[in-house]
Amino acid sequence: MAISLRLRLVLLPALIVLAGVVGLALFEARDASSRVRAETASGVQLGRMLGASAIGHAALATTPEAALASLRAELPPAVRHVQFTVQRVGLLPEPSRLRAPEAPAWFVDWVDAPPIVERYPVTHAGVQIAAVTLTSTPADEIDEVWADWRNEMALLAVVSIGIIFVVVVVVNLALRPLSSLAHAFDRMEEGDFAVRAPASSDPQLRQVVDRFNSLAASLEQATADNRRLLDRLMSVQEEERKDIAHELHDEFGPSLFAIRADLGAISRWVRKKEPRFEEIQERALSISGLVAQIQRINSRLLERLRPLVLEQMPLGPALESLISDWRNRYPNLTFELAAGDVGDPGEAGVHALYRAAQECLTNVVRHAEAKAVRLRLERSGEMVVLTCQDDGRGMAKDKAHGFGLLGMAERARAAGGRLEVSAADGGGMLVQVSVRAKGGGQ
Repeated sequence: MAISLRLRLVLLPALIVLAGVVGLALFEARDASSRVRAETASGVQLGRMLGASAIGHAALATTPEAALASLRAELPPAVRHVQFTVQRVGLLPEPSRLRAPEAPAWFVDWVDAPPIVERYPVTHAGVQIAAVTLTSTPADEIDEVWADWRNEMALLAVVSIGIIFVVVVVVNLALRPLSSLAHAFDRMEEGDFAVRAPASSDPQLRQVVDRFNSLAASLEQATADNRRLLDRLMSVQEEERKDIAHELHDEFGPSLFAIRADLGAISRWVRKKEPRFEEIQERALSISGLVAQIQRINSRLLERLRPLVLEQMPLGPALESLISDWRNRYPNLTFELAAGDVGDPGEAGVHALYRAAQECLTNVVRHAEAKAVRLRLERSGEMVVLTCQDDGRGMAKDKAHGFGLLGMAERARAAGGRLEVSAADGGGMLVQVSVRAKGGGQ
């Protein structure tokens, strides 16, 4: 199961804090064990001194009863961490009065402080009359250590919770721009390219946000251009269909009707065996002229739909033929062409470059007010590049690309290339259309 970035950022400090708490708890427990042992040893040492003093004084008594009385008078029932019991020889031992610690059993086992038991004989006139038992009682010290350790652990728990809370807050604040960015990506995935991610104060995140916003703006512009181009293509398609329908109706229809009428007349004369040779010849010439006219119309329509010249010759000679037509139509404008050996750009590349040349020449004649236009076709690595440069007035900087340039860009993109439009040196426009040569790699 994948762990989210937010959880990882919170979990790592939490584990570090937990490891620190556990380590400190173990260290404090070890220190508590040493503390209990030291305090118990100190109490036992004091008990030994008190016991030796009391036993020495008891030995000076005149009778055994006086010795026992002196012993009980000098020995306190208990000192810090030590308890005394006096047992007379021949009597049953007194029941143990050791107090159990109030701390939990697991903590008592943890500090590991077993009691110390020492027995000292009491003699009178060389005969043992009793025994003094010194027993360590670490219960008080264990309870004190337990109280201190419990308070420290509670404080550590509060501090740890506070640290983790601060980490969670900081992580949430730090990841808030990423959440906004993820939301923006979701909206972009749904097709909303107008979305923009909010600015971030973090330098690294600011770069990501800026790149995202730049990408969104580019996609928004590309989508708008594609929609405009699609609308324009649909409009042009309808206009083409309308023009073709008009030409078929206005040109093909009358011509075919006239051919049918002439053939009908010839057929009647033949059936009646009327010797109207001059009329038949006249009708045959009329039919020939009408067929020639239909052929011209057909060629014009085919040229509009698909340049036939590209089926008949390579791209370089096809461009030469195109330039020649433009020279004849516009003798006052200088047309130049330099076409080298570019290999095989592929069918899509050939049509993209030829249509680009047509569009460039049309734009120069209609809008550039130029005196000369130069076309250059060359190979550059894996790309075939067509360059069109004129000396006209150029294009306004704030003017968006028209439908012709958008169409050129889409054809170039479909052929693995691109369109570049810039200002030419000395004025005018410089248009470069590149396509990937056939077999030129990906």
